[in-house]
Amino acid sequence: LSAYVSAIHPLARLTSGKPIYDGYVIKCTGSPGCINQCEPKITPDDPRCKLYADVPVIRINTQSDILGVGFHPDWSFLQRRPDGDGPGEQFRLYEVAGAVIQSTYANWSSSCKEDALTTGTEWLERFDIPLEASDFEFPLRYIINGAFANLDLWVRKGIAPPRADRLATVGEYPEVSFDFDEFGNVKGGVRTPYVDVPVVKYDSVGKVIPFEKELLKKLYPTHEQYVNEVVKQTDALLQERWITEADARAIKEAAARSEIP
Repeated sequence: LSAYVSAIHPLARLTSGKPIYDGYVIKCTGSPGCINQCEPKITPDDPRCKLYADVPVIRINTQSDILGVGFHPDWSFLQRRPDGDGPGEQFRLYEVAGAVIQSTYANWSSSCKEDALTTGTEWLERFDIPLEASDFEFPLRYIINGAFANLDLWVRKGIAPPRADRLATVGEYPEVSFDFDEFGNVKGGVRTPYVDVPVVKYDSVGKVIPFEKELLKKLYPTHEQYVNEVVKQTDALLQERWITEADARAIKEAAARSEIP
């Protein structure tokens, strides 16, 4: 999709001269891929990676995208650009604290190992993630749902989405690392109850490390206190239009069902 926005969108037009697509939400991407099999992939520091377009673009990056590691080793750190609201500058970059590219949540609706093998599809070890691991997985889907809702408002009514800080980093390229808080979660970026009312540590490659019971009891002496803090943060996210009403309810209900501390 980033390749389309960079190379195809400026050329592909309707007979009226308007663009084919009114806006884009791009999730978890590095530099645009090859435009065809004969051309090399452009380098991460190419200006075209910054995705200037004449329609709104919301780009959502995870911790896994930023530092040139994992599935997308393209140094999205190099592709940062300022947010904008004016003509040709309608852009938002959301770097989501706690989120990674992989999603065990998707396993709930994907093929099981037996079905995949029946069709001759290769089954990789990384697919063998137990479904219960999604209990603590960062729910990036909530931020994505909010981004689509905001893109619709931006395109139809000209209501610009909220802005967010970038994830906090230290050092200069290529010696860049994240700046972490006292619990081991990255600072900055799009903030949610999952990192601001934490019960786990999210590392940059998808590993989730639950807090010890002693720490949980110190942070949240009672279950009610934990739920109240989540509700407060969630209401703020909803008011600022980061998430939808349905997802706000889901976040609160999950907190209420939890056994924290």
